[in-house]
Amino acid sequence: MQHIWQVFKYEIWRNVRRRGYLFTTFGLPVLVMAVSFGVQWFGQQISEGQTPADLAGLQFDFGAINRAGYVDQSGLFADVTPDDELEPFSNIDSARAALEAGEIDTVYVIDPNYAENGAITQLVDEVTLDNVTSQPVRKLIFNVLQQSFTSAELIRIQNPAQIRVVNLERAASPDDAGASNTEDTEFALVYGFGILFLVIIFGTSSYLMQSVIEEKENRLIEILITSMRTIDLMAGKILALGLLGIFQVVVWGAFALFFSQFQQTLGAASFLSGINLPMDILPLMVIYFLLGYLMFAAAFAGIGAISNSISEGPQISLVFSAPILLTFYLFPAFLNAPGGTVPTLLSLFPLTSPMAMVMRLSISPVPSWQIALSLVLLVLGVVFMFWVAGRMFRIQSLLSGKAPSIRQLPKIIFGS
Repeated sequence: MQHIWQVFKYEIWRNVRRRGYLFTTFGLPVLVMAVSFGVQWFGQQISEGQTPADLAGLQFDFGAINRAGYVDQSGLFADVTPDDELEPFSNIDSARAALEAGEIDTVYVIDPNYAENGAITQLVDEVTLDNVTSQPVRKLIFNVLQQSFTSAELIRIQNPAQIRVVNLERAASPDDAGASNTEDTEFALVYGFGILFLVIIFGTSSYLMQSVIEEKENRLIEILITSMRTIDLMAGKILALGLLGIFQVVVWGAFALFFSQFQQTLGAASFLSGINLPMDILPLMVIYFLLGYLMFAAAFAGIGAISNSISEGPQISLVFSAPILLTFYLFPAFLNAPGGTVPTLLSLFPLTSPMAMVMRLSISPVPSWQIALSLVLLVLGVVFMFWVAGRMFRIQSLLSGKAPSIRQLPKIIFGS
């Protein structure tokens, strides 16, 4: 136990000084917050420059146009009251003169037969993506329509349909569709859990593998195994990196809460608003997370034991990382049919169950026997992976001068 504690303290002190770990833990959330604030500020500046007009609760985005002129040759817009954004002209010549003088940004010439052909000619000094728009004409039309329709009717004309997608497997009947918003937020939370799982599991496990390989390269491993058992060495490293991974989650969570509160103080909608923690499956999420970490940490530790360079380890680790990445890639399959064959098999297979089962639980109820079977298989997978890693961590593997071939691996694992 003393040796495990010594390795534990050494790995903690060693990894907290890594630039990569410090950036991932503190720099990455700060960078994400800075980018988010930058996007919001930039969007606000653009919105202020667009000077959108409000009409009966409607928004008209003029783009880069601050003031537009129009020549009504159809007579349909004669009763429109001029405002700060739309100015009528009696003829094209006077409108062009105002455009050349910079008094307006564009001119719309409405065809005499506009009611039949809808033809309108737009005049601009320079064609850009922001100043070629039909929004000023839309505002003209709604100015005319507001004389005959109520505000609610105008809003319905501009937005004729409010489409809501309901997954019938998540709502037992159309009457239950109202609960879909809560389920969507829970599913978004689990999607975030999947990303956290990938980052934390593979990040800390990669540090573990890199630590073993570096100690083999500088021959520090030879000193360590003369004073302790290889199992103590492996256990200390796994526990230390696991604690560092949990610390990352806590720091990221603190940054997320701070960012959410700061958004609310600025009057913006918090990105955490509406997200309800699924307390019924939260304990299972934690269990699957911890068991998943132990399994992948043992696997990556074993890979580090049989690798002799930083370039060898990541290549071998693809054997373990590919299944969990495939599960994340098949995310839509879980959404469409959480009880289907593929999601069910992935939620039972130990290498994919830590993420797959949590995905299924977030979408629809899962039979208790499947959860129990998944946990039993995952625990057996963890035990087996620790046994395999322990065999790889034997002295002859750590002191080997070259990486074993595929044919030699069974002898290392199952041999005496």
